[in-house]
Amino acid sequence: MPAQDGNLLSSDGREAQAEITGELPSENPASAQDAVEGPLLGFVFDRTRNEFRRIIGIPGSSLFGEPLQFAAPLSNAWISPRQDYALAEQEDGKIVLLDLRTVPTVTYPWGLLPGKDKQVALSTNGSSAVLYDPHRLSIQIVRGLPESPLVVGEWSVSGISGEVASLAVDDLGQIVLLGCGLGNVGTAYQISSEQQLRMVYRGGKISDISFLPQSQTAILADYTHNEIVMLQNLGEDPIVSNLPELRVWIYSPIAVSASIDGQRLFVANAGNNSITVLDLSSRETVQLACSIVPKGLFRLTGGNTFRLNEAAGEPLYMVQSDSSESRVLFVPMELEKPADFHPETKKRRP
Repeated sequence: MPAQDGNLLSSDGREAQAEITGELPSENPASAQDAVEGPLLGFVFDRTRNEFRRIIGIPGSSLFGEPLQFAAPLSNAWISPRQDYALAEQEDGKIVLLDLRTVPTVTYPWGLLPGKDKQVALSTNGSSAVLYDPHRLSIQIVRGLPESPLVVGEWSVSGISGEVASLAVDDLGQIVLLGCGLGNVGTAYQISSEQQLRMVYRGGKISDISFLPQSQTAILADYTHNEIVMLQNLGEDPIVSNLPELRVWIYSPIAVSASIDGQRLFVANAGNNSITVLDLSSRETVQLACSIVPKGLFRLTGGNTFRLNEAAGEPLYMVQSDSSESRVLFVPMELEKPADFHPETKKRRP
């Protein structure tokens, strides 16, 4: 009997257990154990080289550290906002959990369905995750990350309109939002273990959705209409409202997020290469110019610093904000020698 949209498709009853399988082999195992001088700002995954890079230092004074390389080929990775672990997709479609706190180890969360091209979103504090499978048109929710990952089950979302462009999950792993669209028309859906698939917003193309920390309030970027929308009271009857203070500052928003205390909102604008910061208490708005087109807002250590792009042959840019100042910074691009890389595999030589 076909599952109705939002209904639980499968659950193992025990919720799931994680099976530790040991260390992932490294092409440069010594680098994983090298002492890191100075504070660790975070990690970035370089898809072109199949390696994680440490970002060492503090905002405004940081550099790339030695890489963490894995023999098992990884096609994608999603790094925890706390920089303590990452979920990664192997080339065979399996999702693995990588502990980045010590010598990298791999965990296979029992119950995660294999399959390529998954979309993954981690919650604000990294304790929960949602995985969307475009082939099965279903989602899985994982709670208790990283120490005790529990795969709650699988829910059908076959009733959505358009393709999933963005998704988000709250820190408790109870509410999932999916931003779907077709052309310049977008719809946001809510799903939880207690409810059916429910539409909570309809407007232009939805480029990003993000929950506020420890909250059931989310913010949504409407790319078509250059608007930032707040979705409140998602646990009961959703309240949808625009943020008029941001209207004149938004140009093709591609990412939204909030400070760790939930008092400031960040918007990455692709239309004019800028970052907009709104203080929700004073309603003061600051716009910061950026030298690149931002690719997203990826939280780094501390919670109020965000990486703006990937490590792919260009300096790494970030935005940092506190109660007194907001600024855009960068990590200088590392100068590599051609001899450092194998001419065929393009991987770093040991």
